[in-house]
Amino acid sequence: MLRRLLLALAALPALALLYVVLGLGLGAIPVGGRDDGDGPVEIFIVSNGYHASLVLPLRAHGIDWTERHPPEHFVRPAPGASHIWFGWGERDFYMETRTLADLRIGTALGALFADKETVMHVALWMDPAHGADARRIMASRAQHLKLTEFVRAAFAGPELQLYHGRGYGPHDAFYAAVGRYSAIATCNEWTSRALRYAGIRTGLWTPFAHSILWHRDG
Repeated sequence: MLRRLLLALAALPALALLYVVLGLGLGAIPVGGRDDGDGPVEIFIVSNGYHASLVLPLRAHGIDWTERHPPEHFVRPAPGASHIWFGWGERDFYMETRTLADLRIGTALGALFADKETVMHVALWMDPAHGADARRIMASRAQHLKLTEFVRAAFAGPELQLYHGRGYGPHDAFYAAVGRYSAIATCNEWTSRALRYAGIRTGLWTPFAHSILWHRDG
């Protein structure tokens, strides 16, 4: 038994390296869509270095997200917000890890190997970032509708289940979500799945945030 444990521990670095190589390699392979999007709807993929989120217009072409996420869902709604940010992830890790400084090994391992519930993170934005940590996409109306459909389906239940007072700040909130987080189905892969569903270019498998940013449009 001890021998098996030692062999398993010895194999961990090799498995971690294989995971990184596969993640980077498959993330570099483009799938879906064109790389010269010229649609009328401006959307963004925004990364904080380890998590990539989908940012959509707060109101565009008949879609008004304030109907599902009204001001009372937030401690203090951002005045003049123009966009809304959506991210998916394992409940405990996502809600307790605002930045890399908050990272705890136990929480991270629990997210990867424990069968836990997931959440949707929703935040109001006044202006998405334009830089190395943001990817700007000019989506068609049909793609925008597909993204909206995908995001709405990620929330648990017909009625939104809000975690009151659990946001990172006054302008964001967490909701119960569907699906299970794993080393394969990561938060960043969820964002890529949204893009694939809408026919927008992304990587074949993107467990890492920057893999999504590689496939810039325009």
